[in-house]
Amino acid sequence: MQGASAVGGTAGRLVLLTACCAMLWGRRRRCALWLLSVMAGGTLLNLALKQIFAAPRPDLLPHLDIVNSYSFPSGHAAGNMIFFGALALLFGRRAGYAGAGLAIALIGVSRVWLGVHWPSDVLAGWIEGLGWLALCAVWLPARRGQD
Repeated sequence: MQGASAVGGTAGRLVLLTACCAMLWGRRRRCALWLLSVMAGGTLLNLALKQIFAAPRPDLLPHLDIVNSYSFPSGHAAGNMIFFGALALLFGRRAGYAGAGLAIALIGVSRVWLGVHWPSDVLAGWIEGLGWLALCAVWLPARRGQD
């Protein structure tokens, strides 16, 4: 679970985002820019929501991951819903959607397992990420043939 959490953390997502954008840059530059914009906006949205709600992290058990930010909504859950969901939207294959769903679920569950989030934090993160994705999908360049 710590591995899933690390892959889904900020550093892990940045590495994956950089690799994906580098691969897209040559042939699908607008898609790469869309992906970067979606991730930047989603990150800012999550940071703002954390400040608005200012919810403390669970303290029932010792945390198996060191965290210093607010709990609600989960940044891991939102960020990975946005990242893997955006990749699935860009590539539009059924297997891509299934793989994205599995990654999103595993990373979200890992945060509860590690004791750093309540299940409601993760659920709210998923809802936040899905809402942001729905908004951003309106201007998805790949769907309009604007690669």
